[in-house]
Amino acid sequence: MKHKCILHVTFLFFFWISNTYGAVEMKFENRWPFTPAKTIATSDDYIFQAFGNVILVIDKSDLSNSEPVKRIFLDVSEGITSIEYYDPFLFVTTGHHGISKIDVSPETISDPSVVTREPIPAWTQSEIDAGVTESGTTRDVAIKGDNAFVAFSKLNGNGIYETGIQVVDITSSASSLLLKNVGFVSNDAIGNGLASGLTESRSIKISGNYAYIADTAQGIHLFNISTDTPDFLNIAGFLPTFDLSVPGDGYVYAACTAGGIQILDVASNPDVPVITTVYPNPTDEDPNDELTYFQYNDATTFAKSLQTLGNVTYVADGNSGLEVLNVSNRSNPQKLATYSANLNNAYSVHLDTDNSLYLADFQSGLTKINVTSPASPSLVSSIQHHVAGANRFFANIEGDFFYSYTLDSGASGEGLRILKFEKVSDIYGVLAPNSQFQNVRFQSFLETPGQAQDIKVIHYEISRSSTYSFAFIADGSEGLQIINVTNKTTPTNTGYTTSAELNDSRGVELDSSGSFAFVADGDNGTRIIQILESSDTYPSHAPTLLDTIAPPSGGTAKDVLFTSKGSDPSITYYLYIAAGSAGLQIIQLDLPDKNKPNETITGTLISTLDTDGDTKSVTVYNNYVFLADGDKGLKIVNVSDPASPRLVGSYDTPGDATKVWIRGVSANTTYAYIADGGKGIRAIDASDPASPVDFDPVLTYDTAGFASDIAVNQTGDMVIVGDGSAGLTMISISDPEAGEVPRDYPETESPDIVDSGCFIQSSGF
Repeated sequence: MKHKCILHVTFLFFFWISNTYGAVEMKFENRWPFTPAKTIATSDDYIFQAFGNVILVIDKSDLSNSEPVKRIFLDVSEGITSIEYYDPFLFVTTGHHGISKIDVSPETISDPSVVTREPIPAWTQSEIDAGVTESGTTRDVAIKGDNAFVAFSKLNGNGIYETGIQVVDITSSASSLLLKNVGFVSNDAIGNGLASGLTESRSIKISGNYAYIADTAQGIHLFNISTDTPDFLNIAGFLPTFDLSVPGDGYVYAACTAGGIQILDVASNPDVPVITTVYPNPTDEDPNDELTYFQYNDATTFAKSLQTLGNVTYVADGNSGLEVLNVSNRSNPQKLATYSANLNNAYSVHLDTDNSLYLADFQSGLTKINVTSPASPSLVSSIQHHVAGANRFFANIEGDFFYSYTLDSGASGEGLRILKFEKVSDIYGVLAPNSQFQNVRFQSFLETPGQAQDIKVIHYEISRSSTYSFAFIADGSEGLQIINVTNKTTPTNTGYTTSAELNDSRGVELDSSGSFAFVADGDNGTRIIQILESSDTYPSHAPTLLDTIAPPSGGTAKDVLFTSKGSDPSITYYLYIAAGSAGLQIIQLDLPDKNKPNETITGTLISTLDTDGDTKSVTVYNNYVFLADGDKGLKIVNVSDPASPRLVGSYDTPGDATKVWIRGVSANTTYAYIADGGKGIRAIDASDPASPVDFDPVLTYDTAGFASDIAVNQTGDMVIVGDGSAGLTMISISDPEAGEVPRDYPETESPDIVDSGCFIQSSGF
């Protein structure tokens, strides 16, 4: 076998960074998709629900079918912020990308030439009208007559945010929408401090000639829209406001985050709304809790959305689910009911015309509730739509960008998502000095035929100016899939498959040249597969199954790691296998001599070590193997002699240890970071392998989803987590004792972008 020159980095990826911290305290930073399942619109036939940059189209008549009728993908980096249906169009705000107009008539939805299901979302950007924005960030849209009224904010050169309304002509049939006019909160209001510094529009509602904007910092902005130039009138209320309901009964109902519900009288004097009452947070949480509206953090507890019909107000609360209030006495609302079943983080509420209420929940998807009797809400249906999860991922620097190849192996849409992280310090205009942000852009999705379980990506250098990139995916029942990812926006399945004997592939590894693949194939054991023949420079034909090493008795091959020991000319190669209930299996490899291309590879089982857990992944560092041992936590094994492995240390984590990442800080300092399933992530000090201990204070973070994969940067201040249905989550690590605590978001930063970090580390030895 002729060895090739490969640009292969085993999980080494550098990113932009502004500060360095130790490893003591964890803080949520960001996730992809950016936005939870937080916005809903309905037509007579469909429910439209936005996740990240995807809109699910759900058949109203068949909620028993959890599979969406269609998926609409928008090429936006920030995520969809709101959707509004106005027959037959869907109007979509997308942050700094503006507003889009999409034909969602039944004829269009049912036309497969316009919309196809994943992995080929053919609703092109030319079919999604270009959108308009005046150098700002659009957050919500309301329709009246021939106009769309768009709530947006923009950052001026002086570091001051302004909130305003864009008036957009929606009657044009041209390929783009027409911006007619813009109105801002007045300079007088800004000068008086009423709307200076931090301001962020979140929701807009219209009643008669008035538009009301919910501001997450300033309360409610009131505009007169009797002409095409919105005229700012007043700032009403005093609590940060997420959402509004303006049913036309003379009152405005406001969801005021941790402050609860605020009701304003707009009938007596529409230009000067008067607060009638502030109903305390329905969850009975302290209304003075810190407002963390800059983060889509699962720990927040807010009244996030509401809608009023008659004398009843329905509130989506991030903690308690659905709260139902009797508001017949506007100065003294009373709770009628709470509904919390199947809800984890209710974000948006939408009333339909048939006494049905839809709740968008960040973790639980879509829930339909019957509110014929408001005091006794009852479940109709709950659908978990798995749109953009992250179970395993491979990340790497390529050129000027960091790419994440992320696997989603949920109930539907199993396959590969490619995300690109960019430095976008100027995307929102002038920001604070030296600010650097991470911006995650969706590149593509490719569905695999099986159940995507594990991935490795390598780059074959054909010449100095030509490199081909391939992703190798352990695809469950469909064995090993080889995906050409040279073009990140259009990955293609090569169709080169292994023998049908591979039917439970869970882990994949490659040698450093990309010539051989090693697949952990469940009950079948470990497969050794030839990828390149002697004349190949990159994968160009079906791979060949060379050998199979059975798992230990009762074991299941779940993960595989290729590594070496020694140096030229005395290098020995090994495979370390996470063998489920049978623990660890070690295989010695005999790689072919590069001068003897006709030789093949062989593998010999040299040792096993049974553990008391369910070993799910294996990592090697120096002379130690670190095992994620399921509900038994972390196991540390001395493999200075691979033929005689010895268990030397353990740490029983509270969750289900699924993946371990090792960071060697110095010759005497080693940290282990653990993806601990439903308990999030945990870091421990494993400098003494015989006695791993917690940090002081304990370094842990309970993520929103099921933590199944983890990577840590080289400086130890940023963690990236494959968090199941919660997506790809970024968490920063700070060291308060070092005096360099990450700052809170300053007033001049945009609420939807965060400080960047460096997600890097080489897992090898």
